[in-house]
Amino acid sequence: MNKLDLNIKNIIESAKEFFPDEVVLEKIINNLIKMGYTFNEKNNYFDNNYLVSPTQGNSPPQVKKTGTLGQVNIKDLSSVQYKRTFKKLAKQYKRVLNKVYAPITIDIKGRIVNGHHRYDALLLQNKNNIIVRMIQIKVEDLYKENLKGQHVDFKKFLKKNRGTNYNEDINKNINKLPVLKILS
Repeated sequence: MNKLDLNIKNIIESAKEFFPDEVVLEKIINNLIKMGYTFNEKNNYFDNNYLVSPTQGNSPPQVKKTGTLGQVNIKDLSSVQYKRTFKKLAKQYKRVLNKVYAPITIDIKGRIVNGHHRYDALLLQNKNNIIVRMIQIKVEDLYKENLKGQHVDFKKFLKKNRGTNYNEDINKNINKLPVLKILS
C-alpha cells in the first residue's frame, strides 16, 4: 500500500459521516484528486485551481435569487474560493443527483459568487450545461464592499454602483467571457 492509498483511506474515514456509501465516496475523492483538489483530516478539501486575485481564496459574499437566469457550459466558469467542506459537498451532491439544486450565481466574467459546492457536485457528476444566475458586477467589487461591513445588501449595492461601466472591461475580455443562453 503506497502513501496515496493510505491518504485516501484517511480522507474516506473523515468524510464518511457525510457520504454513507464508501464506494461513491472513494470515487468522489479520486475524481477530486484528478481535478487537482487536496485534503486535510478535518472534513475539508481545497481547490488548487481557484483564481486568487478576486477574493484571495476567501468566500465571496452570499448573493442569492438575483441576476439573469441562463445556461452556460460549466467549463466557462471559474472558482474563486479555496476551502470547501465535505458536509456541504454531500448536501449539494444529493441535490444535483435529484435535480433539485439552485442555480449557481456568477459574475459578468463567469466567476462563481455563490455555489462552489454545487459547482464541485456538478463537475463530479459530469454535468456540462448548467443553470446559472449572472449578476452584472464583478466578484472583486462585491468582495471589497463586503470587507467594509458585515453583510452586503446586494440591492443597495447595485443601486449605489449603477453608474459603474463594465463595458470596457467586458470588451477587453470578450473572448474569455462565458456564453450565457438566457432562459425565459
